[in-house]
Amino acid sequence: MSKSHKITRHKNPNATLFVTRRKAKIPRWRKKEGAEKLRELLSLELEGLPPTVNHLYRNFRHWRYKTVSGRKYQEEVSRLLYETWKNQPPYEEPVELRITFTVNSRCKWDIDNRVKALQDCLSMAGVLNDDRQ
Repeated sequence: MSKSHKITRHKNPNATLFVTRRKAKIPRWRKKEGAEKLRELLSLELEGLPPTVNHLYRNFRHWRYKTVSGRKYQEEVSRLLYETWKNQPPYEEPVELRITFTVNSRCKWDIDNRVKALQDCLSMAGVLNDDRQ
C-alpha cells in the first residue's frame, strides 16, 4: 500500500481519506499522450483527528490491549466505511491511500502515528483484505 499524507491549517481539525486503485507504471512516452487516471474506490471525510498509536493501545505488564476510546473510534469509523462500501467484497488489488489532515495549530507531529488507526478501520470494515496491500 502506498501512502501519501498532507497537513493543512484549518479552523476545525479533521481527516479526509481517499482509497484509490494504485496506478500502474506508465512509460514516459505514454504519459504525454495522456495517462489513465486513478479510479477512486472510496472517499470519506471524518470530523476530528484519529487517535495516535499511544492513545489507541495500552500496555499492561506483558499484554497490549486497545483502549476504550480507541475501540470506540475504530467502531464508529468502521461503521461509516462499511456503509460507504455498500457490502461489496474486499478489494484485493494494490491500493493507494491518500489522507489529508486539516489542523488548527502549527505544531509538528508524527503523521504515521495517526494513520495506523485508519488503516485498521479499512480492514475492519471489509474494504481491504489486509492493510499490507
